[in-house]
Amino acid sequence: MPDPTQFRIGGVPLDPRRFNKESLDKIHKAAEAAEPTEGKEEVLATLKELRDTGEVPTDSFDGIYQYQKQVKEEYYSDNDRFWDTYNSNGKNFKDPTIIGIKNEIGASGSFLGKYDALKDSLRESTALAAVQGLAGGSFGPTGVVAGYAAWANGSNWNGTAQKNTAELVETYNQFLSGDSRMISEGNSVQQVHREELWRALGTMTADAKASGEAGNPLPITAQYYELTSPEMIGNLAGAAKAGSKLRLNLDPGRLSYPSKDRETKKNYFETDDIPDKMRTILQFTQIEGADVGVSIFPMEQELGNPEDLMHRKILRVGDKVLMSGMNANMGSGENIDAGYIIEGPGASKLTENLVRDIGKSTGVGLEEIWGADHIEKFRTEDLRMGQRGITALLDGLAGPGPAGTDRPSTKNLGELEALAKKAGVDLKTMFDVSPEKYEATLGAIAQGKGEASLSTEGKEKLLSLIGKAVAATQTEKNKAALGDIDLPSDKKVGKTRVDIADLPAEREVLTINAISEAEEFVYLPGFVVTRAVAGAIVAKKEEMEAQGKTLDVRVIADSGIYPDGGTPNTWGVNFLEDHGVPTKWSKLTRTGSHDRKIHAKQLLTDKGEIAGSTNFSNKGMKENWETSAYVHFEADDKDAIALRDASKKQFEDLWDNDCYDLSSTDYSASKNSFAHPDAKEWATAQGRNARSKEVIAKIQDYEVETGKLVSGFMANPDYKAVFDGFVAKGYSEGDAAILAADKHFGVKEFREMRNNLPTNQELVQLEKKVENWKARYGGKE
Repeated sequence: MPDPTQFRIGGVPLDPRRFNKESLDKIHKAAEAAEPTEGKEEVLATLKELRDTGEVPTDSFDGIYQYQKQVKEEYYSDNDRFWDTYNSNGKNFKDPTIIGIKNEIGASGSFLGKYDALKDSLRESTALAAVQGLAGGSFGPTGVVAGYAAWANGSNWNGTAQKNTAELVETYNQFLSGDSRMISEGNSVQQVHREELWRALGTMTADAKASGEAGNPLPITAQYYELTSPEMIGNLAGAAKAGSKLRLNLDPGRLSYPSKDRETKKNYFETDDIPDKMRTILQFTQIEGADVGVSIFPMEQELGNPEDLMHRKILRVGDKVLMSGMNANMGSGENIDAGYIIEGPGASKLTENLVRDIGKSTGVGLEEIWGADHIEKFRTEDLRMGQRGITALLDGLAGPGPAGTDRPSTKNLGELEALAKKAGVDLKTMFDVSPEKYEATLGAIAQGKGEASLSTEGKEKLLSLIGKAVAATQTEKNKAALGDIDLPSDKKVGKTRVDIADLPAEREVLTINAISEAEEFVYLPGFVVTRAVAGAIVAKKEEMEAQGKTLDVRVIADSGIYPDGGTPNTWGVNFLEDHGVPTKWSKLTRTGSHDRKIHAKQLLTDKGEIAGSTNFSNKGMKENWETSAYVHFEADDKDAIALRDASKKQFEDLWDNDCYDLSSTDYSASKNSFAHPDAKEWATAQGRNARSKEVIAKIQDYEVETGKLVSGFMANPDYKAVFDGFVAKGYSEGDAAILAADKHFGVKEFREMRNNLPTNQELVQLEKKVENWKARYGGKE
C-alpha cells in the first residue's frame, strides 16, 4: 500500500507540502482540458498511475515533458490568434470567437503552470535525495546544500552534477570538522567598504612608497582582473622606484560575451579592454631602476577555457593584504563594493595562493594564455574598438607612455592620426571603414563616440601588441624577479577568524555555510544574484520557518543593463520573489556620464560577512579564478561585532534610500488582467522578465539624470572646493562628488533634489499605479 502522503518519480520523493492527491488531480484535470491530442492519453495514464500507486518511472515523466512542449506551442499560437482577432474585430472582448480562444489559452496556461511547479519540485527533490545520499544523516546543512545544488547543476542529475556535489560535500565536511586549509585564526581585520575601499587602495600603495623613501621598502604582491587606472599604476610604480619588490599577476582579457549588431544581426566583440591591459603590462615591465616582475594568468592552461576570467582582486603590501571585489581601473571607485584589509595568518594564506598563481604564470606564452583556437579568433572575428582601445593600442605600439601616465587624449581626427603616425601605423588601414565614411567615423571615435571594426591589418597590429606584452614577461630578468617573493608574517595579531575560499568547491562552501549558520538575518547586496545562491537562501528561510523561527532575509540586485536590455539577475530575483524573500533593484546616484554599480560580492549575516571577487553566479562560483573571505563575527570579539553593526547600517541605508521596490509579479499581473483566470498565473510568469527589463530601463534613465544633476554642481565654486577636499583625502572622484553634495547641500536636501527629478517621479507613479491595482483587485481579477 503506497504512502498516501508521499509520491515518487523515478524513486525520488516529491515534497508532500507541494504535491498530494489533490494537487495531482488538478494536474490531471488540466491535462484533460489541454488541446494537443498526441501523447495525451499516455500523460493522463502516467498521472493516474502516480496518484494511484504513488510512483512512476523517470521515462514516464519524460512523456509529460514532451507533451508540455506541444501545449506551450499551442499556447503561443492561440495567444497570437487572440490578438490578431481582437485587432481585426474592432477590439471587442465580448466577441464569441475571442471568448473561445481565451478559453483555449486558459486550458493551456493552466496545464503549463502546474507542470512547471511539478518540474521544479522534482528538480529540488532530486538534489535533496542526492545530497542526502552523499552526505549521510549526520550532515547538518543538507537542505541548504540541496537548495543550492538543485540550481547550480543542470535539470538532469548526471555524472557531472554528482561529481561536483560530492566534492562540495567532502570539502564542506572537512570544513565543519575544523581541519580545513580555509580556516585561519588570530587575524586583525579592517573593514573598507564603499567609499573607503578605493581610498584604501591608494593609501596602502602611498604608504609603501613613503616607507621605501624612508629606507624601509615594503614588498608588494598584487593580482587583478583590471589594473588600468593611471592613478593606481602610478602609485605602484612609485613604490617600486622607492624600493618595493613589485610582483604582479594580471588578467589579459579575452573575446567573450559578444554583442549583436542591430542592423546585420551578426555578433561582434568589443575589444577596448585588451590593448589597455597590454599597455599596462608593458608599462610595468619598462619601469627603470625598479625590481618588478609581471606575469599573465594562463586561462587555457589553468582553467581549460580562455573565456573564463582571472577575476581576483588582491593587494599585498608588507604584512597586510587587501582583498575585495573592486578592480583598479578607471571608474572602479564609482561602484559600491566591499573589502577587508587582513593582517595575520589570513594575509599569509592569501599571499601564498597568489605566489602559487604567479609560479604557474611565469613565462607563459600565447597558447598557454589563450589557446590556438582563441588566438585564431583574434584574426577571424569582428573586433571593434572605440577611443579607449585604439589610443591604448597606438600608445602601446609606440612605447607606451611611462607607468602612471594616462592614455593619450584625442579631440579630433588630426590628433588621432598623429598618434597613429607616432606608432608607425596608417590609421586609414586600421579599420574596416569605407573611404567616404572614414572622416566621420574616425573623427567621432577620436572624440570618444562610437566604435568601428578592425581591418585585417588592424587585427594584426593588435596581435603585435599582444605579442610584445607577452614577450616582455618572458625575459630572464622578469622570470627571476617572479621567483623572488617572501610571504607576509603568519603570526597571530588579533582575535578574528577569517575563512579563505580559493578553489571552486571552497568558494561554494564559503557561501553556503554563511547562509546556513545565520540565525537572525541574511543580507545580500550583489552584482550578480542567480538562482543557485537564491535557492540556498530560500532553503534556509524555509528551514527556519519550519522550526517556528524568523529569519530576516533581504536581497538587493544590481540593476545594470546588459547589451540585450536585460540583466542576469532576473531569474534569481524572480525565484526570491516567488518564495517571499524581499528583493529590490538598486537605484543609484551617478556623478557623470559613467555608470555606477553595486559591484559587491557581499553576503552579510549576524554571524559573519563574505567579501571578495566571487560573484554569486555559476560562473563565479565554479569556473572563473576567484577568491573570497568570510570574516567571523564572534560574540566575544568586540571589534568584529562593531564591523557587523557597521555593515548592517550600510546595507539598511542602501535598502532604504538607493533601491526601487516593485514586484515583477505584481507588475506583470497588472498587465495581464485580460488573461483567462486559469492561465493568468502562467501569463504573469511569462511576462515578468519583460516587466523587469522595463523597470531597469526606467532606473537607468533616472541614474543618467542624476549624473547630469551632480556633474552640474561643479559650476558652483563652493561645492567644487568641498569636492577637491575629498579628492585630496584619497577618495575617488565619484565618491568625492557624492560626499561633497551631502556635505555642501545637506543629506536631506540632496536627496530631495533626486526625488524631484522627472525620471524618479515616473518610477514613483509606476509603483503607485501597481499598488492601486493590487489594492483594488487583491492581486486577482
